[in-house]
Amino acid sequence: MTTEPPTSPEQENDDDTIRKMEGLIKTMEELEFAATDAMGDLVKLLDKLNDPSMESMNLALDHLLVQDSAAQDLQERTSESVEAGRSMVNASLELMEVLEETEGLEEKVKTLRRAVDGVVESLKLLPRQGHDSAMD
Repeated sequence: MTTEPPTSPEQENDDDTIRKMEGLIKTMEELEFAATDAMGDLVKLLDKLNDPSMESMNLALDHLLVQDSAAQDLQERTSESVEAGRSMVNASLELMEVLEETEGLEEKVKTLRRAVDGVVESLKLLPRQGHDSAMD
């Protein structure tokens, strides 16, 4: 059996410190590998999340553009409808003015018709000279 030479307490302290330092270095290396793996997994996860997020953002942007276009179209059509409505109101007001001027016209036409009918009836009573002498 080989016996080791006796060590001093200071030597034992140094050896113990070296062993602890080696253990700490090994733990730090393991921690570094674990952190690198975790970072790689996080990058992969962010890439997977980025694609749907980007697509979602693009779809939302497309939706906003379509909505804006529809709103502009609606505004234009509304303006056209308002203008057509104003034109119709003005035409209706003009018609009302004309109709107000013709108020009582129906009665005047009836009176005129009765007068014309009276003249026609009077003409029927007159002897027909042109026809009678032509037939003789």
